[in-house]
Amino acid sequence: MTVADIATGEIINRAPAVHTPAPMTVVDVAAQCRTIETWATRCDSIDELREADHRLAAIGEYVKRTSTEGRAKVEAARRRLELRIGQLLGPTTPGQRHDQEPSLANEGSDDLTPNERSQFRKMADHPDVVDAVIDESDDASPASRRRVLDEIGKAKHTPPPPETDAEREARERAEGIRRSAERVRQGLRYWDQLFHLADNVQRDAILAELTDVERARLADIEEVIHG
Repeated sequence: MTVADIATGEIINRAPAVHTPAPMTVVDVAAQCRTIETWATRCDSIDELREADHRLAAIGEYVKRTSTEGRAKVEAARRRLELRIGQLLGPTTPGQRHDQEPSLANEGSDDLTPNERSQFRKMADHPDVVDAVIDESDDASPASRRRVLDEIGKAKHTPPPPETDAEREARERAEGIRRSAERVRQGLRYWDQLFHLADNVQRDAILAELTDVERARLADIEEVIHG
């Protein structure tokens, strides 16, 4: 896998190296977080993503000890790594055990707890909520995992906004088109079966029962069916 940093053009093949605990500026922290986020979007290894998260955690500890600036960038990058892990874990169903399935997603995920698996899958199911929390975060209130999960919980229980007149008309128009299309499909299937299963005597008898207009419409239908 080869990934290029969108800002510097640097080629990144594995989890980018994180330089700590040498003195780091806010610019350094932001650059390293951006590089890891860019790499993570194309990474298919949970093992490598976890390794990158451990490195980001080291940066976070450094920032916490030396300054409050940069915390938002670090936590944002960690949430996006967790979201990516959730995407690789894939959806689950009640009673299904992904930990026993041989797959690329589960390679390197043995150290994930059941809670982490569940939380990361929730984040993968709600990337818009993750992005919204990150966008609203700052160094004083970074995007913690708990905050993201709380917002996901609220989103699940928040009723959708009322439908506007334009939305209702568009929905009803789309539903009408789908119903009409299904009736056409049923009619085509009916006539196709009728005239292919009937023998010549039955076919002539059926045609004799039709009006000129109906026979003309039937000819059009057969043309549609057979091109």
